[in-house]
Amino acid sequence: SATRIADGAGGFSSDGASTDGPATPAACNAGGYGQIDADVWYCYTASCTGTATVSLCGSAFDTKLAVYEGCDCARAFEGGPIACNDDFCGNSSEATFRASAGTQYLVRIGGYQGQQGDGVVAVRCAPGPVNDCNGNGIEDSIDIANGTSHDVNANGIPDECESLPATLTGIAPRFTLTSGGTVV
Repeated sequence: SATRIADGAGGFSSDGASTDGPATPAACNAGGYGQIDADVWYCYTASCTGTATVSLCGSAFDTKLAVYEGCDCARAFEGGPIACNDDFCGNSSEATFRASAGTQYLVRIGGYQGQQGDGVVAVRCAPGPVNDCNGNGIEDSIDIANGTSHDVNANGIPDECESLPATLTGIAPRFTLTSGGTVV
């Protein structure tokens, strides 16, 4: 069963832990390895509605991290992780997700390719307005950081939420490419 965890920081150890959970999606795997080995489990009840962060930065081994909605393992795994990470700060992991006050989240902490050891887990929840221009329930900055949205001009707004200037709306681009590569 998962150990209760709250906002703040504390130590953890995965020494001697077995691997209990399913493999994670490819987006969670910086090194291409899909399992979180020697995993330990925590149940976090969100203290706010806003952006929650679980950080393993400063841990003494190569960590992996996944967060699932709800603390019932069988039901949490049905939808897959809502956030996951491998190697955010060096070889340590950090995941950020949209949280709702009072909702429980299952936090899975373990190692990359069998690694285990001692680490630090820090949890924080930042309340406040959440920017979610595309309406997918995830803050824009998280969409960009996780790669689910692009931000080509680096202005913090997902590209799919930006519109063309009014002067360009409705104008179809017209050009001809000549054999010399010149645009006419």
